[in-house]
Amino acid sequence: FPEGAFAEAAEQRINDLEAADSDETRVAQAEEEALNLNRITRTLIERRLGQLGLEPGNADGNFSEETRRAIRRFQSAREIQVTGYMNEETVVRMLSDAAGSVFKLSSVTLLVGMLALIKASAGEVPTGEIVFFRSFFAMPVIIVWLISRKELSTGLKTVDPWGHLWRGLVGSAAMALNFMALGLLPLPEVTAISYATPIVVVIFAA
Repeated sequence: FPEGAFAEAAEQRINDLEAADSDETRVAQAEEEALNLNRITRTLIERRLGQLGLEPGNADGNFSEETRRAIRRFQSAREIQVTGYMNEETVVRMLSDAAGSVFKLSSVTLLVGMLALIKASAGEVPTGEIVFFRSFFAMPVIIVWLISRKELSTGLKTVDPWGHLWRGLVGSAAMALNFMALGLLPLPEVTAISYATPIVVVIFAA
């Protein structure tokens, strides 16, 4: 290489690449500095990267080289420009991932609470009444959701009314059987049996 015919061109190309990389790094650093991340926020970012198994090193808010590598892994996995520095897009994606986990845990908690209430009232309230009010009180939530998304006019339309009718009948029957099972079996046992759902889906999809 030092004595080759293209040594000068190769050396110039290397210098150009190093300069471009240096410019990109400076831009990335500036974007991160513009976020004004305090030490607590940086520590939370490091902890989040650790929860994702990206090995950011110690969660001390210092953004070590290990943290930079973890950020690069996070950006690469989510098809964000890989710089190793935090920017607005990286923060938004990281927060959305965390919010998704919180939403899922909240959903599971509320679902278990509902099942526990159904279990407690199974001997006193008829199953049909439970199914009716479970569905009835869901309607306002769905309507508010459609209004908030400005989809009320299209959300209540269907091109396959018979398909929706059958889906409603099957869904109501499944709900009624599930609630009846809650009245006859212990809650942990019903929950364990529900884990068979993916297996049944695979069988019917085959």
